[in-house]
Amino acid sequence: MKYFLTIFLVIPAFAQAYDAMDCVNDAVKVYSKFNNGLVTRLCKNASNSEPAKCFRDISAVDDSITVGISVDVCSGTTNASKTVDCYGKAWNAGISRGQAKNLCAGASTTEPLKCFVDISNVDKEIPMGIAIDVCSGSTNASRTVSCYLKAASSMNRGLATTLCSAKLKEE
Repeated sequence: MKYFLTIFLVIPAFAQAYDAMDCVNDAVKVYSKFNNGLVTRLCKNASNSEPAKCFRDISAVDDSITVGISVDVCSGTTNASKTVDCYGKAWNAGISRGQAKNLCAGASTTEPLKCFVDISNVDKEIPMGIAIDVCSGSTNASRTVSCYLKAASSMNRGLATTLCSAKLKEE
């Protein structure tokens, strides 16, 4: 006679994965005065605690940063330390808060800042806003800069930015 051992596993109908509401709860622990609009913007589509960690840590690199700019920088990040590092280095290099925010928002690497520095060094006349537009969202600075330089040699900066900007390709 053969006997079969049947094992029943109890699996919940839904997994208890980290979600946007967990991010809201974490963020409110950091800053209890959050209004619903800002905390929603910070945590929209969050699947981990990185946006809340970023929000918690960003004031260490800029102690006068506003809540709104902090939210804009940290929203969507998947690596709080890299986003904060990018913003902090940009801010310390003399880039304004708004421009540092645009460059580093949601960055999971420091590649946007590296791209900005590299592109500014090879194109001394590039306006800061265009350099930021090209480099924002870059995950490979050398590839972004190379694309921009090739494109800018045969078209205007605006079109080269549209063609090569990492952030514009994602939208």
